[in-house]
Amino acid sequence: MKLNYRPMKAIVIIPMFLYAFFGFSQGREQWRYLNTVTSSVPFLVISADAAQAGVGDIGVVGTQGGSGASFNSNPALLVSKHRFIRINNSYSPWHRSIVPGKNLFSNSVAFGPTNRDAIGVQFKMFKYDMALTDPFGNPISSNKANEFCIQANYAHRWDNGLSYGMAFKYVHSDITNGRIVGGVQTHPGHALAADIGLTHQKELLAKDRYNMELNSSFALNNIGSKISYIKGNTDFIPMRMLIGANLKNTFDLDENQLSYTFSYQVSKYLIPSPPAYQIDSNGMTVIDNNSNPVLASGYDPQISVPIALIQSFYDAPGKVSYDENFNPSVKKGSRASEEFHEYIHQVGSELKLKRNENLAISLRQGLFLEHDTKGARRFISFGIGLEVHGLTVDVTTWRGIGRSTVLNNSLFFNLGYIYNFNKAKD
Repeated sequence: MKLNYRPMKAIVIIPMFLYAFFGFSQGREQWRYLNTVTSSVPFLVISADAAQAGVGDIGVVGTQGGSGASFNSNPALLVSKHRFIRINNSYSPWHRSIVPGKNLFSNSVAFGPTNRDAIGVQFKMFKYDMALTDPFGNPISSNKANEFCIQANYAHRWDNGLSYGMAFKYVHSDITNGRIVGGVQTHPGHALAADIGLTHQKELLAKDRYNMELNSSFALNNIGSKISYIKGNTDFIPMRMLIGANLKNTFDLDENQLSYTFSYQVSKYLIPSPPAYQIDSNGMTVIDNNSNPVLASGYDPQISVPIALIQSFYDAPGKVSYDENFNPSVKKGSRASEEFHEYIHQVGSELKLKRNENLAISLRQGLFLEHDTKGARRFISFGIGLEVHGLTVDVTTWRGIGRSTVLNNSLFFNLGYIYNFNKAKD
């Protein structure tokens, strides 16, 4: 049978058009003001998995069956249509272009005892050298920071193509080694958190040698307690929401199988945006009678976790200016605009050639776009993967765009093994 390759050509053009669109629409926005949403233990949302990093760090949709994304982004991806066991080891020398000595490791094991259920565990560690300074920036001492997360996952798949998953995490963060900093005794931080996720698979088109499949997913990450390094002071961990979809096209070519997947993900942190505070004629923050700073716009960030999950959708302060009497005013529409800027957009694609279930090679590329005022992380990713008789090797590099030079030449490495016991019947 002669294959018609026109659908493939159209699909290849789509991501290139979207790359150009997203890059242009974000790039023409001028630098205005910085109001980055920050949290403690950011390593929780950094994936060392090279396969995920290769498609623009998209993780809410991806390969099912114990992939790195099932531990880092969406636990619903843990389950597969096959009974399987998978071992994965990942490593990234994080920010190696500017700060040597930052190392991110993750090790995971996943097991699908049936074609409906899967369980897994992961250990992630982030180690780096940290310099402590006084309020004037003078170095006080240096120490070796050590942070890690232990998590356990479970996922279940129904016959209608819908899967759900959950993960439970224990987080340990020691960034000061118990030192006294600025006259204050510090201690390691501890937190408990959970991930929940859903994913749905739907076959859109099936012919003799061609198949088109749509996957859509939703996940919440790191929903849990605050973390504390100083008595009486707590910080949010990086709670976030992820929504995404991918379109997978598969062509059967005699003994070979060619697939092309295009993916999109949008994510948002579910923690408070820093508000704008009232200032006086000296440019100092105004303090009320209760020793609290007076808000000019936005909302109080010292709130509980349940309130933060809701308030994070409408708490952006917008662009604030002051008149000659230092009365604040908010530019019309800037609050809604800033709220929109908090959404991170990612697109990615993977071209995979598979031969006789024993050999596969994957080429990946992706684009990550964060607004200038919310961190300005922008990069292009390029990755390659090889699978030989279940042994998997993946390598990815990132190239920063514009001011994101800190991400230049970021590297990610995977070494793993996967074994499918049998194929399930749909």
